[in-house]
Amino acid sequence: MSNTTHRNLYKYINTTISRGADNHPKKRKMTYIIQDREAGNEIEECETRKEAEKIILEYEEQDKKEGTYKDNFYEIVKNDSK
Repeated sequence: MSNTTHRNLYKYINTTISRGADNHPKKRKMTYIIQDREAGNEIEECETRKEAEKIILEYEEQDKKEGTYKDNFYEIVKNDSK
C-alpha cells in the first residue's frame, strides 16, 4: 500500500470512530402538548397542532355541558424534546 492509501485509510477510520453511531443527530419528532394555562399541567400529547386544536374544542364542549367551562383554560405548547 502506498503512503497516500495509508493516510486515507487512517483518516477514514479516525473520522468514523470519532463520529460514532451515537453521535449522529437523531431526528426529533415535534409533538404538541395540551395543558391548562393556570398551572401548566399536561393533559394530552398530540402529533399535530391541528389535532390538538380539535381536541381542545371537544374538551371545551364537554366543559360547557358540565358547567365547568372557563374561557382560554387550555393552551397548546410545542414539545421537541423527543
